[in-house]
This record gives sequence, structure tokens and C-alpha cells, in this order.
Amino acid sequence: MKTDTRATITGKCTYTLVDSVTGLTILSSVRVAKGPVELGIGLIGKRSLPVDCGLMLIGTKSIHTMGMRFPIDVLMLDNGNRCLLARENVQPGRVVFGPSGVVSTIEMPVGTLRRHGLLERQGKFILNPRIEGG
Repeated sequence: MKTDTRATITGKCTYTLVDSVTGLTILSSVRVAKGPVELGIGLIGKRSLPVDCGLMLIGTKSIHTMGMRFPIDVLMLDNGNRCLLARENVQPGRVVFGPSGVVSTIEMPVGTLRRHGLLERQGKFILNPRIEGG
């Protein structure tokens, strides 16, 4: 079965985020934002982010939380999905700059990194495609 790689925040294609060390699912639904409009808007204006969901921003070396209503946890990954930066509890109105090599960022509910022990160790992640609604 061929996967649609043009996933968007409103599209049908999502991913599961899996810790490659433990094999545990970190997020069961990660939507991908692409294009300047979706990348610029991100989670702005949303009231919350469901516990098991995240938003992946591809091609971002930094993120901001201006206009957001809630704090988030952030993973910044290289092109091999290795974590280069894990930042917890990023409050609204902040900017996070990634280190050299960052190619994507995953925004997730606050507490996710701590709950899965990802602040103490930074590993590699697997993004498995998941088609919703058949």
C-alpha cells in the first residue's frame, strides 16, 4: 500500500512517534504541517492539544509560541530522526532555537517528554505512517 507523503495538518495521513530504544509509542497521532501558511500558523489559536497527539513542522530550525494559549513540549530532530534538543513546558510567547542540524520539530502536549523519560536521554525516533478513516 502506497502512503501519501503530502500529509497536511488537515489531511488523512498521520504518523505514530515511536521511541526506537524502548519501542514504546510516544504519540499515536502526529500530523505534518507543510507549506508556509501551515508552518506559520501551527498551533496558534487552538485551545489545547489532545494528550496523545502532536504536530510536526518540517524544515524548521526554530519555533515560536506567540499567540498560543497553552504550553507545549518540543522535540527537535535531525534528518535521521535523532533528537538534538528536547525542551519541556515551553510557555506561550516564547521562541526556541534549535542547534545546527535540526530539520524538523514535533510539538506535543506538555508533560509528554517527562512522562516517557525523554529529558534524561535523547534518542532516535521512528515515524510510522498511519492512514485514518480507511
